Amino acid sequence: MDKRFDEILVEHRDVFLFECAVGRVMFRLLPYQKYAIARHTIRNYPTLRWALEDDIWEECVIEHTFDSGIDNIPSGIVTTVAQLILKFSCSQTTPEANMGLDAARASLQDAVQQAIIFVCEAFPSYLPEDLEKMSWNQILIRLAQAETILSKTFEFKDSASQPIDDSARIFDELNELSMKNMDFARDNQALMQEEFNAPKGRYNLHDIRGR
Repeated sequence: MDKRFDEILVEHRDVFLFECAVGRVMFRLLPYQKYAIARHTIRNYPTLRWALEDDIWEECVIEHTFDSGIDNIPSGIVTTVAQLILKFSCSQTTPEANMGLDAARASLQDAVQQAIIFVCEAFPSYLPEDLEKMSWNQILIRLAQAETILSKTFEFKDSASQPIDDSARIFDELNELSMKNMDFARDNQALMQEEFNAPKGRYNLHDIRGR
């Protein structure tokens, strides 16, 4: 790996680690515009699927343990990873979209996220990403300045005081299971092996959040 792991998490917002018996692959997700183009291409031009999967691999894979060059990678690995990237790059159903939104709401319990919202309200030129690059002390200074600009006092809230609906708690439970190195959705794995010739045997998928 050319870059340190913490540098990868800073550079890429969402990082996943795919592990199977023959090796591992670390990958990021597609930005929405590229995801939409990929989905459109697969639906309307299925004969281009294999070339598209190669392109997705080249675009999103950060590092892997196989010999360099797609032709040297064991059968099914590229397809499996490409399909996983497509699956996680955008919600596939309305319930998935609602679950993802609830997870985003839950992330606002974090003290930094609370501060960022308040500072951005006072300083419209700031993007949340700009503040995330600051040190905690810099954020606190901007927070104090924001109080003066907005003429109101900010107070951090405990997570227990912030309303979260039941679906968010369901997401938390799923995330806790994934943190215990749970095998990635056996039904999905069986589907991947049957439909996409994914590598046989057991594998794990870990969501390494770079937020």
